[in-house]
Amino acid sequence: MNNPTKLEKARVLAVDSHDQNAEYFENEYRSLDERNDYATTAFLYGRKKIDDLLYSALQRIPAGGSVLDIGCGTGDQVCRVKSLDYQVTGLEPAPQMRSLAQVKNPGVKIIDGSILQLPFEDQSFDFVFALEVLRYFHLPDVHKAYEELFRVLKPGGAVFFTMVNRYALDGYNIFYYLKKVALNLAGKPPSAHCEFVTPSQVMSDLESLGGRDIQIHGRLFAPIRFFYKASNALGKTVAMKLESFDDAQAQYSWTVPFAGHLIIEAKK
Repeated sequence: MNNPTKLEKARVLAVDSHDQNAEYFENEYRSLDERNDYATTAFLYGRKKIDDLLYSALQRIPAGGSVLDIGCGTGDQVCRVKSLDYQVTGLEPAPQMRSLAQVKNPGVKIIDGSILQLPFEDQSFDFVFALEVLRYFHLPDVHKAYEELFRVLKPGGAVFFTMVNRYALDGYNIFYYLKKVALNLAGKPPSAHCEFVTPSQVMSDLESLGGRDIQIHGRLFAPIRFFYKASNALGKTVAMKLESFDDAQAQYSWTVPFAGHLIIEAKK
């Protein structure tokens, strides 16, 4: 790729970083299966909060409906969605991740492709979800991805995806930019891009595409992930002590712009 633009660089970094970390994600899910303890790491704790909303939203789709998991990773969500009697398809651009997903889900269509140009016909799916995918693109690509989500969605269907709050109380945006500067000064390759947004910004973008019944949720209002950065043991202790409080705060709309996870549902 000659003189790639910043958008192109972000796309490549997103795929490469996940390809290189395929075993990490596989081990995370394996440890969850073995221990049944979602608080052992920040990744699993955050994913549990997303999953609670995801499967609640999925229940509103009739059994047998068509579901697309964009950025399906190692295929754990594909496996779970299939067990709920949905017709599920996985899309994963990182080769190592896709290979693991295919082994885990024999007989399920898991293919290569990008959320920026979904390899499906218009109005193909009843439910489309993308967990921790859009965050890796610059804003013009995010807007393109929104268009693709709605394009492949059937009328009356629903999309579900996550983004990263610009003003999350755990200070991830500060950590991200400091790390970016440090890597640059050290002459090391950059880490994957992260796009920070606000709930009002996402709401406006989806409304412009005709999205309706838009719901924007926040999870991890308390800066719990900050403690996981010190150690998983400390993070787990703090998470268990604050979980009830933190979940209660998530019910208040004013906390949404400050939560660690921004989770969006919308209908077509």
